Amino acid sequence: MFTFAQIYTVGLGVAIGQACMILSAGNKGKRYMTTHATAMLHQPRVPSTGQRQAIEIHIKWKEVLEQKVAFVDLLSQTTGHSKEKIDKVTIGVLHKF
Repeated sequence: MFTFAQIYTVGLGVAIGQACMILSAGNKGKRYMTTHATAMLHQPRVPSTGQRQAIEIHIKWKEVLEQKVAFVDLLSQTTGHSKEKIDKVTIGVLHKF
């Protein structure tokens, strides 16, 4: 996004969270993963409530949703997939458990 040079990214082991985002930032056709490599995304979470007031939980939840939107937007830009497809895939992971 910020450079004109070709960016090659190679996944050799496990790319989790931000490492997965960096892996996706390689130029199209320049992103590679070895046969046994794995890329995993974390679901955004709201920390446990404990003694928090309802308004604090609501504010934190809005922040988490904004982070997820930014995350989906960035992955959409770097991979070329639609935001809807990325959102559907990340939600699908949640429903498998």
